[in-house]
Amino acid sequence: MQAWTSVRTIDPRDMTTTATSAPDRSRPWTWPAWLGPGSWGLYALGLVPAAWTFYLAVTDQLGADPLKVLERSLGLWALRFLVIGLAISPLRRLGGPNLLRYRRTVGLLAFFYALFHVTVYVWLDQQLDLGLIYRFGSCAS
Repeated sequence: MQAWTSVRTIDPRDMTTTATSAPDRSRPWTWPAWLGPGSWGLYALGLVPAAWTFYLAVTDQLGADPLKVLERSLGLWALRFLVIGLAISPLRRLGGPNLLRYRRTVGLLAFFYALFHVTVYVWLDQQLDLGLIYRFGSCAS
């Protein structure tokens, strides 16, 4: 029995085109499944909480400590999207809906919310003082 690593991923017989041949235009080009209209809608819907939170921050409606609310809100949304993205495969295996095409979109939303969270902390809260951030991180251990 062969190991799974010995399976060929590319068949050399399928590689009939050369570097100088023109691309095959017999089939119309279509969007990849992960970049379809549903994904763009999910991106738009997923960025609504960030836009709303930034709007509340700009209009000074986040309370007495707006940076804390902004950081925590973005961090919580990052965790929510991370959990949703990680739950897509087990839900499908349990017989739930097939949402695999949206897993990348949800993962990217989680990444961008985490990036927004860290950016707000480093830029707005600590004002790009990396020495202070390093000292705070080393004192916590």
